[in-house]
Amino acid sequence: MRRLPPVLLLLLWANWAWSGESQSHAAILDTARNYLENQVVPAGSDYRIDLSPIESRLQLTPCDGSLEAFNLSDKRAWGRMTVGVRCLGSNPWTVYIRAKVSILQTVLVLRESLPKDAFVTSAHLDFAQRDVGELRGGYFTEPEQALGRRAIRTLAAGTVLTGNVLETPKIIKRGQKVSIRLHNGTLGVQMDGTALTDGEPGQRVRVRNESSSRIIEGTAVAPGVVEVD
Repeated sequence: MRRLPPVLLLLLWANWAWSGESQSHAAILDTARNYLENQVVPAGSDYRIDLSPIESRLQLTPCDGSLEAFNLSDKRAWGRMTVGVRCLGSNPWTVYIRAKVSILQTVLVLRESLPKDAFVTSAHLDFAQRDVGELRGGYFTEPEQALGRRAIRTLAAGTVLTGNVLETPKIIKRGQKVSIRLHNGTLGVQMDGTALTDGEPGQRVRVRNESSSRIIEGTAVAPGVVEVD
């Protein structure tokens, strides 16, 4: 015997079980929306909630108890999800609703295209609202996070700026002759060295003291300058 699809069985059961006034679909969707607003959306966030409509043929007995919503995945992360709404009355039922929660935040984007290896200046920067749940690579919110960085590939106008598309230029390069500054209280000593690793501003690097051949570690503080405490 051929089995009926589960959705059709649910419709047949609902129509057979009860054939009068039906449960308001709007009330079910409102319950799902209130749940998402209070349990999923971060406090104080700008957001948008999109709910898929309930199949118009689905007739449910009016709930004589309360309606309760729950997250099917039991997670509070935003994005695409399925929300359940169940009736806690004498004739219980449960429906599932597809939802998308968008968290909107102002992020840094490119005002114009940026060629590969070009450095970011203030003229390139703009702000725009984006759904941060869709930004898997993170995002920048302050110009200082992007200024002076270099594009690792050609970037189109409107690109959200992140550490995945911009790199900080290295001020110390492996094999480069560097100046080692040694600080010990009020005493400062400067000596010649060779960088053994690359380094960005503020990054720890290994260098070899050319006079003693000792390998030490310091901080890249300027192009060609490593500071050791």
